[in-house]
Amino acid sequence: TEYNNQSSPSTFYSVGAAVTGGGSSTPAISSLSPTMGAVGAAVTITGSNFGSSQGTSTVQFNGTPASVSSWSNTSISTTVPSGATTGNVVVTVNSTSSNGVSFTVVPAPSITSLSTTSGGVGTPVTINGSNFGSSQGTGTVMFNGTTASVTSWSATTIATTVPSGATTGNVVVFASGVNSNGMNFTVLPPAAPTGLTATAGNTQVSLTWNASVGASSYNIYSSTTNGGPYSEITSVTTPSYTNTGLTNGTTYYYVVSAVSSGGQSGNSNQASAMPAAGLSFPNGYTNMRAITISHLKVPNTDQTNFPVLISLPANTYADLKTTANGGSVTNANGYDILFTSDAGGTMPLAYERESYSGTTGAM
Repeated sequence: TEYNNQSSPSTFYSVGAAVTGGGSSTPAISSLSPTMGAVGAAVTITGSNFGSSQGTSTVQFNGTPASVSSWSNTSISTTVPSGATTGNVVVTVNSTSSNGVSFTVVPAPSITSLSTTSGGVGTPVTINGSNFGSSQGTGTVMFNGTTASVTSWSATTIATTVPSGATTGNVVVFASGVNSNGMNFTVLPPAAPTGLTATAGNTQVSLTWNASVGASSYNIYSSTTNGGPYSEITSVTTPSYTNTGLTNGTTYYYVVSAVSSGGQSGNSNQASAMPAAGLSFPNGYTNMRAITISHLKVPNTDQTNFPVLISLPANTYADLKTTANGGSVTNANGYDILFTSDAGGTMPLAYERESYSGTTGAM
């Protein structure tokens, strides 16, 4: 359209359509994370044109206003509000509403019972309740704040075990973005160790015992008086220990207790030994262990000559370490370790060693 300038009739102005730059400023939601959750669950809204700060802008879950913890032009952190129902999430900026993205509101998880309300580390526990979800997904089980491993998960039942490090307190299931109610569980100490044995050597005594389920360490006590009182000499994480620097000719008495996050067990059986100079077996060796092979493991049990594979993991027996590492082996390569077919150690067996560690006694 052209207009003539009245003060200068020969001059004309041309007026065209207005043009705006920068594209649309309408807020748009591209995704929700997650797209399902219970009241109180955290939700991140991703999109564009939300504005650099919230101001008077709002977020609604199917018409129910939600509180916001952070707001930027492309991301909003919010929680599912009380009273929300399944439907669209909508962001409104300057009275302009975004597209709606569906969100499903589900019930919060609820624990009704535990199969047992007390036990030590490693104890199996079944959690009964509702609204856990058909599969674990991002769900977790915690014993007073310590995460537990899960062996099976359904909407009404979860199978788990008391985790290492757990202490007495509430068991809580996290599912659908929120925590369930808590159910109290008492974490007990492990059982006392069994089978403590003491083997004397020159100025030393080697101890071994059966591991206690759930134990994270063992306290070792000794005394020169039968029945104690005992004094703690060390704490170890494996079921063996060699007490060195002892006085030959003195009898030493030992007990061991197991420790976990649930506390300390009672004492094991007492074992004793008297170290002595030159104490040895008929072959001149100072330490010996019996190896018992079940005939059920040997095909054709009438065999009298057959191969045996022996594998001893690290720290299985303290006396298999070198003397520099608190054990009884004097050769750094373990060449003074041998196998015999008799209890006196006088009938050596041919053997081939694949590896030996003087630090850990692994063989």
